Amino acid sequence: MRPTSEESLQGMRRVLADVIMPTVNDSYAIEQIGHQIAALDDLARHCRDDIPRLMQANDDMLVLIDEARRLVDEQDTLATELDKGAAIARSLHPRYPDFEDLNERNIVLRGLLSSIIQAWPSRPGLSQQRSELRGRIRCHLESQIVRSS
Repeated sequence: MRPTSEESLQGMRRVLADVIMPTVNDSYAIEQIGHQIAALDDLARHCRDDIPRLMQANDDMLVLIDEARRLVDEQDTLATELDKGAAIARSLHPRYPDFEDLNERNIVLRGLLSSIIQAWPSRPGLSQQRSELRGRIRCHLESQIVRSS
């Protein structure tokens, strides 16, 4: 969807810097507008820098979900959930990278990974393949938490 988040933030910045700032005479107001412009620049940079990270995280999660799907019986309700969720996530893949689209996809995929963790509790008797994949999913989710904080 156009405009992207970054384009919207840049547009707001231009209005503040090129339209509003020249009409303001008060030094305090000018200083505050300057802070707002800096904040918009920072937000735009943050959106731009997060896009490659989100794209990689989404691709990594789809690989994990596809692996899990191969280990689930067709009759298992998890199979249906994974199929539907992965189809939704793939349909959200943007024509061009946009933070909101990628983040929405990321939320769907993290929810699917959480469903796998819940469906395959760590217990004796869990197949070795499922146990190893469950461990990789937990590591991925934990690394995402660390990266976002």
